[in-house]
Amino acid sequence: MDAAVLRHDHGLGAVIGMSPVIQRLEVGVAEPMRAHRSGDLLARPPAGVVLYGPEGCGVRTIAAALRAELAPYGVVDCGDLDDGPLPPVLAWGTALSVGWSRRPWSLPPAAFEAGRIECLVFVAPPDAAARRFRIWELAVRHRVDPEAVDRIVVATEGWSGLDLEALFAAGGPADELVDRAAAVRPRTRDWLEEARMEVDREPLRERADDLVTYLERYRLR
Repeated sequence: MDAAVLRHDHGLGAVIGMSPVIQRLEVGVAEPMRAHRSGDLLARPPAGVVLYGPEGCGVRTIAAALRAELAPYGVVDCGDLDDGPLPPVLAWGTALSVGWSRRPWSLPPAAFEAGRIECLVFVAPPDAAARRFRIWELAVRHRVDPEAVDRIVVATEGWSGLDLEALFAAGGPADELVDRAAAVRPRTRDWLEEARMEVDREPLRERADDLVTYLERYRLR
């Protein structure tokens, strides 16, 4: 279960929270594509973009929002690159290839050839706005006092949607959920520790400044 949530069924503006990744996609992908298709010869959109991050953090949801955002300009849906074929080689400016991966450092070098993946975008564990919406949904579903939502949001920083669902599925009143959250290691931590070992190697070395910023912010690097 992703923690990223869409207000509607399309577009980056429909994503609740997740501001850093949405801004990165707007500035680095969507705006150059729009400008190029409007005739700005200096605008250079990437040929391909791959979103990556821990399971349950919204990678697939945000990739779908990006595809919907840029559908009028030509988008190739590459889906899950961990199990699928390599993204196609695209002539610059003709279309945008969009895919996602859990571990882009495991993709073959050919995936990063010219005309394929030119942009990697890290989808971090959901921010407070995204967690608040998902926790409110879960609180309603599991009949937990909605007044406790903000306390659970604070207690679950760095958690994925899967982590949140497991917390509520274990049951208990609000106070018990908050106490349990403080004692549980989120699944995202294992992924982040693996990413920390890979961030200075190819293909992340020149493409993962957003991941580096996140790791340094939480003293994981």
